[in-house]
Amino acid sequence: IGEKLTHGQGAGSDPDVGKRAAEESRNAIAEALEGTDMVFLTAGMGGG
Repeated sequence: IGEKLTHGQGAGSDPDVGKRAAEESRNAIAEALEGTDMVFLTAGMGGG
C-alpha cells in the first residue's frame, strides 16, 4: 500500500506514514476485501 508515498519502503516506524499509505490505497484495499468473510491482518511493528 502507499506505492506513491513510500515507494515500497515501508512506513519507517511512523504510524502517520502508515495511515497516509492506507488512505492513498483505500480503493485498492476495498476492492481486495470485497466479498470476503474473514480477514487476518499481520503487522510489522517496527524495530528491525
